[in-house]
Amino acid sequence: ITLLIAIQLLLNNQIYLLAAVICGYFTAMYYVFMLATRIKKSMLLSPSAAKRSAQTGMVLRIIFLILFSLLIIKFAKDFFIAFIAGFFIMHIIVFINLIIFSYQEKIH
Repeated sequence: ITLLIAIQLLLNNQIYLLAAVICGYFTAMYYVFMLATRIKKSMLLSPSAAKRSAQTGMVLRIIFLILFSLLIIKFAKDFFIAFIAGFFIMHIIVFINLIIFSYQEKIH
């Protein structure tokens, strides 16, 4: 996918936007890592503490995304769009892999 994006950007003389796409990839990976860490922590807590932890985690993830998005949007609209595209591409890839892994675990 990254190669296809790089080729498209190269053809449009916008290869500089590849950095924003890759930054979106890393942001999505960090976002998923934060989500997994919060889920792992909440599994060890009582139901009320787990609920509070999940709500806190959701607020922290939203704040992280808003701050990072505001930082990227300061550069230019093109960078922001490339960043969001990279974020959602990686998000989709990670969750498709999770679905496939979960399906294979139930089969075997």
